Amino acid sequence: MILVLESVTVHASELQPSISLSGAYITCSRSAPNCIPNDFYSNAATANHLVSVKPRGSMSALKKYFQVPESGKIVAKIDELASVAPEINLYESKEIRRH
Repeated sequence: MILVLESVTVHASELQPSISLSGAYITCSRSAPNCIPNDFYSNAATANHLVSVKPRGSMSALKKYFQVPESGKIVAKIDELASVAPEINLYESKEIRRH
């Protein structure tokens, strides 16, 4: 599994538009093949900071998703609202089942 963590800090005046765009981005993401449920969150410790968590079934599924024009357009719009350069981190992981 590939775990994608994306974060962006936006100007206070751009928080609501950024939340709307993030919602659209997650909706687009959820329609991608091999998508595992994902969402975005507001960081309570840092004002105007949004974080999305996107598990993907494989690196090939992630690469296909990054080629979807709609998601790229949304990311570009969010980037324009950023007060700090957005970050994206990829991790390879394996689920640990407790039972």
